[in-house]
Amino acid sequence: MFNAYGEDPNDDLPGKIGPNGIFRLLNDLKVDPADRSVLILAWKLKAATQCEFSKDEWIQGMEDIKCDNMEKLSKFMKNSASHIQDPIDFQQFYQFSFNYAKPLGSSGLALSTAVAYWEIIFGENKRVQNWISYLENQQIRGVTKDEWLTFLEFLNTVKEDFSNYDSEGSWPVRIDDYVDFCQASSGGPLAA
Repeated sequence: MFNAYGEDPNDDLPGKIGPNGIFRLLNDLKVDPADRSVLILAWKLKAATQCEFSKDEWIQGMEDIKCDNMEKLSKFMKNSASHIQDPIDFQQFYQFSFNYAKPLGSSGLALSTAVAYWEIIFGENKRVQNWISYLENQQIRGVTKDEWLTFLEFLNTVKEDFSNYDSEGSWPVRIDDYVDFCQASSGGPLAA
């Protein structure tokens, strides 16, 4: 399979499946490039760079997910969500996504990149969409790794009505500001 998609002359990436090869692969699998399964595949292959799979990443990753033909890979893509059902697996996938999305030499993500990845990871999650709207309205330029990781903890531990939110906790200032904004927008503190 690597030979079918790797070293595409249009990519000029010796020893790798590059963007054109990946696009052909996804086209053959009938998978939308923006589908979460593509990011899950990159995570499972331990891809170091967006839109690239080295030969070693590909071979080791395919062995790990037990895919040695297109039929098995197609099945993996269709059932990829099962690999992130466990909260620990999801957390690892989420952490991987930040590093995968981050440009080389950068310590954070541009807001537009963070938004694109949150939408791929969470889909139509109302809480995530509210967070994104808040950040966009505040004209935030970027997201740090700490903010990225803490946001998942926030989603997992703080109730939707913020009733268990501890403003004296160790949340980043941006999350404190977000909670204050939401509570002010709703007419006052939601916590009892």
